[in-house]
Amino acid sequence: MLLSDKKKDYQNTTSQKPWWNQPLWGDRSFLEKVKSHFAKTPIPESTVSWHDRALQEITQVGSLLEQIDSQEFTDPEFILLLKIRLQLHKGIEGYQGLAEKAQMLNVAIEAKDSFLRIEATEFQYRGYAQQEFYQGVFNILTQQLSTDNFINEVKKLLATSQQRLKTEQGQKALNSYFQDLEHLAATHELGLELLYLFKKYDFSDFSTIRTIDALVQYMQSLNLQEQDRLVRVIKNNTPVFEKLSHIIGLNEEHQNIETYTKLMQYVALMDKHKETYKRFEKILSQLIVWEKSYYTLTNIRKEYPSKNYQLPKTFREPLPALNVYQKYQPWLVIQKTSFIRSKTVTYTK
Repeated sequence: MLLSDKKKDYQNTTSQKPWWNQPLWGDRSFLEKVKSHFAKTPIPESTVSWHDRALQEITQVGSLLEQIDSQEFTDPEFILLLKIRLQLHKGIEGYQGLAEKAQMLNVAIEAKDSFLRIEATEFQYRGYAQQEFYQGVFNILTQQLSTDNFINEVKKLLATSQQRLKTEQGQKALNSYFQDLEHLAATHELGLELLYLFKKYDFSDFSTIRTIDALVQYMQSLNLQEQDRLVRVIKNNTPVFEKLSHIIGLNEEHQNIETYTKLMQYVALMDKHKETYKRFEKILSQLIVWEKSYYTLTNIRKEYPSKNYQLPKTFREPLPALNVYQKYQPWLVIQKTSFIRSKTVTYTK
């Protein structure tokens, strides 16, 4: 085709278009210039990929969250337990300085069977080599070692003591004793501190823990949301709680009915709802995973608003399980920052 013919075709084509779609200058029409002026910037592919990976992750976790969410987590007593744990964590509303004491009391109740077996072994097997072993364990406790180092040192002591024992029964007794120590140290972070305190006073306070445990079981038959009824139980057993303050190291400021009531209410709630709380911890741990993807998605979407950018379809998708997150978000601090101390324990001497 000749150049003149092409020019004629172009003129014919443009003449058939409305004025606003014909070139004003150059080869771009008014409409094309308006479109280009208002055109939105595409989002970088790498950012879209990053967003979509986070969306996929949050969808998977969200599906699990919706499955394990339960009505039992909204039970008024359970909500009270969560509030108390939060107050212990923050040290507010009369719970200042009580977080560790509450946990020590809770551990004493939970691990009472281990303490009972350790106590029974020490009183039943009283040979010279065995008594040296018991004293050796106490000496190792005073060194304030980490859990792993404590177990390793006791294991060495056990091997030496076993060689000096003549009866198989005596050897089995020390093996069982060591297994209880190992379980106590591995399961309860404050278990070794309590064992130190019990051994320091020759287990004279252990009967107090039995009494406390019985009171915890009784209090669960009451309405644990009514502190007035709980106060009456505490007042009727004041001598027991005076001994308790000695065991868990309550200072003089906290040796009163109000503090004893707060501690016992917490322990009774924990014991009553311990299985529910284990399930709740699972949902909190999954929410922490969910939250990481949530922040990724919300930050990307905030950085690329729809008024300025061409949004892919995935950028408009709602976030799954957002309602679950909003419901339990206030309690995440309990899971993120435990008020339990590290495995290296400083004993109160």
